Amino acid sequence: MNIAYRVAPDDVVAFNVHVTESASGFRGLVMAVAGLVGVALYWMVAAGTDSGAAASATALLGAVGYLAGAPRLLRFSVGRIVRRRLARTGSRLVGDHEMVITNGTLVGRSPGAESATLLGAIRGVIRRGDRAFIYLTADSAYILPRRGVVRGDFDAFLEALTIAVSSARN
Repeated sequence: MNIAYRVAPDDVVAFNVHVTESASGFRGLVMAVAGLVGVALYWMVAAGTDSGAAASATALLGAVGYLAGAPRLLRFSVGRIVRRRLARTGSRLVGDHEMVITNGTLVGRSPGAESATLLGAIRGVIRRGDRAFIYLTADSAYILPRRGVVRGDFDAFLEALTIAVSSARN
């Protein structure tokens, strides 16, 4: 089974955001920083007023505001960094690609490059929204965007790949 598709810079950004948000300890770090924001705001307001209620309310609002804004800021920052790097250096990640499931391997092709990965060595197939990330290592993956498919069927390909990977592992 094969599929042809085009990867856009937004797809590369989505992958990098996914890797960042999925990193071990990321959620704990965000919660810890929110706590620190709350404590810092509490002490700042408490030092300037005699109202414990005002200090507590400010600390709570600051921590909640941080939790609400941090993911958006992270996505913006990652997007900016990735787009800048792609504009400066280019990448074989962006552009036309093809993947073929053969007996025991997944072959990936792009202009000027071809790679083959044993199906049993694929670390995972993750769907996030209308994209799939086919992990080859802990931080590298084929990026397969549904809207970028020009030949083949996104869902059928991923189903066949998932079955083939599962069979290769058993």
